Amino acid sequence: MYKSSDLSYINTVLYDGPTHSIYTHPLRSWETWFCSKKPWKSMVVCSEFVTKIFDTSYHRGDSTTEMREDPTKGKTIYATEDIPKGSIIVPDDAANAIFFDDEHYENFKQFTIDVESAALFQEMFSTVDNYGYERSGNGFSGHLVTTTTNSFFNHGCSDEEINAGPMFALFMDEDGSESEYFSPVFTRKQEMYNIHTIALRDIKEGEEILIDYRYRYNNKTLAAVDEHICSSARVQ
Repeated sequence: MYKSSDLSYINTVLYDGPTHSIYTHPLRSWETWFCSKKPWKSMVVCSEFVTKIFDTSYHRGDSTTEMREDPTKGKTIYATEDIPKGSIIVPDDAANAIFFDDEHYENFKQFTIDVESAALFQEMFSTVDNYGYERSGNGFSGHLVTTTTNSFFNHGCSDEEINAGPMFALFMDEDGSESEYFSPVFTRKQEMYNIHTIALRDIKEGEEILIDYRYRYNNKTLAAVDEHICSSARVQ
C-alpha cells in the first residue's frame, strides 16, 4: 500500500464525465477571467464578439433581409434596410441550426439511397446537402443547416462583392503568439461563433448580401459555384 510520503506515487484526480464537461463547457467565470487579462481582453473575441452577441443594438433580424429568386443563383438574400458594419445579421441563426455529424450525415445519405420510397427523408437530406455547410469544432465535424434566411446567402466572386461573413476572431497565447488552443469564450459559444454572420462593411438597402464560401464549403462546392455563377458573371 502506498503512503503519502512515497513520491513515486502521485495521486491524480479521477478524469470522469463531469470532469471532462468542465473542459468542454467552461464555467462563465473562466470566460470572465479570460477577457479581463492581457493579451486576450484586447482581442476581437473579447472586445467585440462577447459584447455584440448580447447587445441588441447590433442585431438585425429577419425583417432586415428578404429572399429573392435569381435566374442563375436561385434563392438569394437582399437587405431591406441599411445594415451597419459589424451588425449581426439574423442573430437567432445559431438557435435555429440543425447539425449532422459526419457519421450521421453519411448514414442519412445512404438511407435515402437504399429506401427510394422515403420521399420525406430524401427531401430533408436534399435541404441539408444543398443549403448546409461543413462545420467543425471541439472535435466534432459534419454538416450544418440553419432554418433562417441565412441559409440562402450566395458566394461573392470578388473581394469587392463580399460584404458579410462569419464572426471569426483571433486568439493569442500568453506569450503573444496566435493560437486557438485556449479560449473559454470560443468553447462556451462555439455555435454562435461558427454560425453567426456579421456585416463586414456597411450594406445598403437593396444590396445583395454575399459571403465568401471559402470559409464554409469544400473545394468541390467552390468549383461548382465558380463554374455556375462566377464564370457567368465574368462573361457578362
